Amino acid sequence: MSEVNESLEDYEKGDIIYLLLSKEQCSSVLDDWMECNYSCDLSVRRSTKTPGSYVVTTKSLMWATRIIKWHGYQNVTYKKPKKHG
Repeated sequence: MSEVNESLEDYEKGDIIYLLLSKEQCSSVLDDWMECNYSCDLSVRRSTKTPGSYVVTTKSLMWATRIIKWHGYQNVTYKKPKKHG
């Protein structure tokens, strides 16, 4: 099984994907995102649980897969979005 499939095997459309990245990996992702002018949701914050690391958040499976394959990662998690109502 490939690295991407193992990381996202239980993913369902609409899940929020969290990628834990090193400073260098995060910088590389943001450079790629800006240079290629991708239109996708993407947010970045400092990790509170892993000092010196960053968390990239997206709902785009295609974008998350690109990050995993081309930029590397430390950890991948995902969860269902909260339902309102």
